[in-house]
Amino acid sequence: MELEERSGRIDRFFAGRKDKIKEKKVNNQLLDLLEGVEIRTSYGSCLKVEKIFDLSYKYSQIPLLKTLDYQGEAIAQLSFDRSLLNFDPCKAVFIDTETTGLSGGVGTYPFLVGIGFFEKDKFKINQYFMRDFNEEGALLFCLRKDLSRFDFLVSYNGKCFDIPLLSTRFIFNRFDFEIRDFLHLDLLYPSRRLWKLRLGDLRLVNLERVLLKSEREDDIPSYLVPQIYFEYLRGEIEPVKKIFEHNLYDILALVELLGICSSVVSDPEKAGVDDPLDLFSLGRLYFNLKDYKKSVYCFESARSILKDKELLFKVGRFLSWSYKRKNEYEKAFKFWLELKDSYPEMLFVYDELAKYYEHKLKEYSKAMEIVDKALEVIESSFDYNYRLVMESFCYRKKRLKRKLKKTARCEVST
Repeated sequence: MELEERSGRIDRFFAGRKDKIKEKKVNNQLLDLLEGVEIRTSYGSCLKVEKIFDLSYKYSQIPLLKTLDYQGEAIAQLSFDRSLLNFDPCKAVFIDTETTGLSGGVGTYPFLVGIGFFEKDKFKINQYFMRDFNEEGALLFCLRKDLSRFDFLVSYNGKCFDIPLLSTRFIFNRFDFEIRDFLHLDLLYPSRRLWKLRLGDLRLVNLERVLLKSEREDDIPSYLVPQIYFEYLRGEIEPVKKIFEHNLYDILALVELLGICSSVVSDPEKAGVDDPLDLFSLGRLYFNLKDYKKSVYCFESARSILKDKELLFKVGRFLSWSYKRKNEYEKAFKFWLELKDSYPEMLFVYDELAKYYEHKLKEYSKAMEIVDKALEVIESSFDYNYRLVMESFCYRKKRLKRKLKKTARCEVST
């Protein structure tokens, strides 16, 4: 019995040694495949891959250097966030994660985190990879160390996914580090404002294809990333390289997308914006920013090339409001008259004309004619939304009646 027990102990010892030898062999293969290094920390170890690019490097058609041209004002306008007025690309880190699931939640792990940043005359990308779940602490330790050097984060859909997930993992691993405290530019939102109307599909790879004129070769779709990682844990090493490439492409695309967004907002004419839907979207952005000079340029340019009647009306409405905000009431008035003839069913035109006749020209009888016409349109319409504005026109009509009576009395007395 004693001999049998000793034999079992020896077998278990050598089995453990074989597992360690196999693990070391697999790790060496992974380091060679990815050209990475093993980083040892007080939290354990993880794998790091570093890539360095000259600023003249073009991921698509735009050199990385171009992004450095755009700072505070353009970035704040893009994001509608005045806290980004001091944004400096050299103090920003571009971040993207690859995770074990796409739904988020407690059971989702960021197994690969890539960060890109400008450093002197280079652009560097550090990718941290946990080879197994016990390396998460080391990955987060390295990430925290790198991030602490920067003031700003740039991501794509990071506000809803990457950053909340990383924040949760930092808390779970008891790190005193709140990644949510960074000033954060999420490029998904500017992209929606600028290109949603034309493109619809706002996945980063689609923006690359359409805007950057870049088609990824042999890239893996995002939904396959978790599957490939779990296959790696079962011993399939080779496909992991595709995940690293996918992550690298995302970061480089982020840098160039920031440059394109900024150039479009800074000077649409110089940036060559010529699609009517893009011009309309950009015009609305300027309108919300109260930059009416640029909004007028965009809306006028869009109307000159648009053919769709419904869109022409929408553009015209915003154009007339831009004229109004610029105090160019004569232009707005002529435009409202034109819109009334072209779109007699659109109530906004009657509302604007009635206000103009009543408050600017003091022609109450003209204003009354416009209100009566608007009420006719409402009466003949089965659109419930039209009924909702009837009260407003009825109230205006009562007020105009009082003003007409008062005017008549004044005329009689004189």
